[in-house]
Amino acid sequence: MKNIIIPLLAISSICQAEFVDGNKLLAWIESSSNAEQSAAYGYVAGVADVLYGSTYCPPSNVTVRQITDMTREALISVPSMRDKSADVFITALIKKKWPCQQKGTNI
Repeated sequence: MKNIIIPLLAISSICQAEFVDGNKLLAWIESSSNAEQSAAYGYVAGVADVLYGSTYCPPSNVTVRQITDMTREALISVPSMRDKSADVFITALIKKKWPCQQKGTNI
């Protein structure tokens, strides 16, 4: 039980009730700290889970690691957007990559 609680406490101290921008998310993704990397994956997973099926519709084999890697690449390639809220950045990225079909269309 201690093995589970300690990482959760470390992550909870990183994920404070504040907005995460692209700069912070990229720093977490690229960090050598397991706690910060876990925070990054947790953040991306949280955003992706909330939007799944309504904003984006990925193939069934898409992983959080894949979405996090895509997010990292996008943050690196568009540094001028890193000051924006990370959830907005992730939302735009996954919506563009895997849009949901509109109901009633045969696309």
